[in-house]
Order: sequence, then structure tokens, then C-alpha cells
Amino acid sequence: MKRIFLAFVAATIAVIAAAQNERPTNWFIGAEGGFNVGFDGKDYISRVESHSGNGTAFDVYVGKFFNNTLGFRAGYQGLSVSDQYVDYGKLSYSYAHADLLLRCWEFLVPYIHAGAAKVESFKPAGGIGIMTPIKLSNRVSVIPDLKATAFPGSAFPEGDGFGRNLSATLGLRVNLGKVGAKPVPEVLPEPIPVVVPKPEPKPEPEPVVVEEPKPTVQEAVEEINKSFKADALFDFDSAKIRPDAIPILDKAVAWLNEFPTVKGVIEGHTDSRGSEEYNQGLSERRAKAVYDYLVDKGINKFRLTYKGFGESRPVATNETDEGRQLNRRIELVLDEE
Repeated sequence: MKRIFLAFVAATIAVIAAAQNERPTNWFIGAEGGFNVGFDGKDYISRVESHSGNGTAFDVYVGKFFNNTLGFRAGYQGLSVSDQYVDYGKLSYSYAHADLLLRCWEFLVPYIHAGAAKVESFKPAGGIGIMTPIKLSNRVSVIPDLKATAFPGSAFPEGDGFGRNLSATLGLRVNLGKVGAKPVPEVLPEPIPVVVPKPEPKPEPEPVVVEEPKPTVQEAVEEINKSFKADALFDFDSAKIRPDAIPILDKAVAWLNEFPTVKGVIEGHTDSRGSEEYNQGLSERRAKAVYDYLVDKGINKFRLTYKGFGESRPVATNETDEGRQLNRRIELVLDEE
């Protein structure tokens, strides 16, 4: 029994190191037949006194494998004995068992079993065993089965210690349901991610600034003179610049700064109403007022001069209000020298 136990331990360790191929996990049924030998638990010297016996054995069972390694089966084993067992008037006993199967390889399945054995009465029993399945097809296998069982010697009259039984059977196991090993899925290596660098953002094109054509000096002067109306710059009969005329003169300052080489004369003009002498003086005072403002704003005084022409240079008739309004004016005249 010790040798059998050590062999079972070695077989169990082999489960850990066994190569694991995909194996069927079907439900199965089986039936086996063979022989057995038993001892009643008394330690007598002679075979006659030790009450040993041998006879036939059969086993029927149903079971299932949960995965590649572990499974179970439950069955009923009937054992008949002869020889010295007859001293007790018992020719047979039975054993209902449940087994934990350890499938090391397809051809090696050690197991642990436990259950209840009956001779005089039911007694707990258990032990170890080993099967070596021989596969005939995906559905049918031949099963050689060696089983060692121990139970209380009190199962026999006058028995003590442990009773033992060793059975060797041969039978068939049939897989139920779909048969055949499940295909082992091909494990492909995970693809190595390809890091694609993000394209650098293209710089946004700078907006195209379409510059308006720069006016000529003459065009600039004409623009200034359009706004230099006396009525826009001064109150009636006054040479003091009106506050609302400041933007007009500031625009003239900007034009003169844009053309720093330009020199010119600021001319004052009036209409024909009033005396000639008075109109002459008014035109000079107004021309000087514009000159003083431009110089105060930073225009070089040597670039400008001023003159008054009174009513002597009309540009329209003095017979109408519209004509007289055109004659009342301040002009910037370019100095070509």
C-alpha cells in the first residue's frame, strides 16, 4: 500500500509538469470488469488466519472532465470474494464511490476516490487509483483501471485495523455529445503599433494686404483744398479756427508729414462783400491762423508761408450765394522752388 501511495503522489506531481494539449471535456459513461483481492484487517501470520480472499470485480460509472486536467466520476463497484471470506458467511461486498480525476496525459489518469463500502454494514472507504486510457476513437477508449481501497476492519466480524482491497479491471469508456478535441486557437502576436508622426501644421499663409496706391503730392494737395473752405474753418467775419474744424486741419498735418519734402504757401481768399481793405486783412488773418496751427502741430515753419489775397482772386461769381461761398476759402499752393 505504501508503494502504491508513493506512486500516486509521483503521478500527481506529474500533473503540474505535464504538457497541456487541448483535450475533450465531454460527459462520459463506462463499464469495467476484472478481479480483486481483499484482506479483512487482521494481522495474522498465515494466509488462512488473515482472512484474505479474491474474486471478481465490476464497475459502472458516469463522469465528466471540467478542463484539460480535472474531472470527476461517480460509480458503483461490485466485488465478490471467495476463500477465507466465507468463514464470515460473506461472499461479496459493494462500494459506492466518487473519484477526483487528474488527467496528466491522455494515457495517464491518477485519481483519488472516496465513498461507502458494505460488508456487514456501510463503512466509509477511500483510496487511490490510476487509469491508463487507450484511445480507440474520439468516442471510445479502452480503460485499464487499478484501484486500492481501505476501509475500517470493523466491517468484518472480529475485524480490526484497516481492511484493504485491490482491484484490477478492464473496460470501455464512451464519450457523450460532440467528440473531438477543440481546435487550439492560433495565438498571433499582437501587432507592433506603428507610430506615425503627426504632420507638422502648415503655417497659415499671411493675409495678403492690398495696399491702396499712394496718392501723388498733387492729389494730396487737392484733397486738402477740398476741405479748406472758409465757412468750415471759421465763423462769419472771424479769423479764429472753429473747434469742429480741428479734424480737417489734423488731416492736413498728416498729409504734410507723409510728404516731408513738400513746401507750400497758405493763401487766404474772401468774397467781394465788404471793403477791399477789410477783406484783405481778413484773408491774411485767416491764412496766418491756419499757418500757426500747422506749425504748432510740428510742421517745419520753413516749409510753409502764408499770404492774403482778399477778394482779388475769385474762382466763381460773387453774384450768387453759391459763388461767394466758393470764393471764401483757404488754399495750400505748392512751392515748386
